Amino acid sequence: MANCEYNRGYIYTIKSKLGQKKDIQQLNAVAREFNMTEEERREFGDFLEEEKATGHGGTKNERGDFTYEELRRKAREFLGI
Repeated sequence: MANCEYNRGYIYTIKSKLGQKKDIQQLNAVAREFNMTEEERREFGDFLEEEKATGHGGTKNERGDFTYEELRRKAREFLGI
């Protein structure tokens, strides 16, 4: 239970940095690296979900999540650079 917190009788999994899951942290880091606006960041997230849904997901796991390098490549594709 070292990675959990207990609050009012419920157990919550502790998420890393500021309550964000690691995949969201990486997505935000790539968005910052490519100087995306908040709107572009949201659209980039939607783009990635569409990519996964159409069979163009990443290789990180069976869900099709993206590695950091794959996120960087997808950011270039999304931004057209």
